[in-house]
Amino acid sequence: MTEKRICQIKLNSGLAIPGFLAGLTLFGALDAYAQQIDAAIVVARQPNFVTILQQQCQQVPVQISNQNTGGTIVGGVLGAAIGNQVGRGDGKTVATAVGAVLGSQLGGSQGATAGAIEYRTQCNNVPVQVQQGEIVTFEYRGRRFSQSFP
Repeated sequence: MTEKRICQIKLNSGLAIPGFLAGLTLFGALDAYAQQIDAAIVVARQPNFVTILQQQCQQVPVQISNQNTGGTIVGGVLGAAIGNQVGRGDGKTVATAVGAVLGSQLGGSQGATAGAIEYRTQCNNVPVQVQQGEIVTFEYRGRRFSQSFP
């Protein structure tokens, strides 16, 4: 099924021909008439699409980990103090060092806020097609032309 459009073709004399007569161009009658009175015949109209970049932003969840430096230091000091109470001589030095390491690890892990989620904005440029005017194809004096209109 073909779509019939009712449009008018303006002539230099100021007269207008209804769109249903434009269908006569298949038989050449209107085409010959248009050449006699110096007019153009619109053959086709189509939208003119262009691609532009459009910024699209969204909120993205990000998992953050906040190390507790104070807990690490306090745990190390307490672990060293407890380790210092164990053993004698070189054993006491080793126990102090082991207590400091274990205490700092335990103190740091207790104070950390693992699993906290923060939302941040993330933006990307995305290509999008938009219509910008139209392209009109017409015949004038036996030749075919196309013109872009905003």
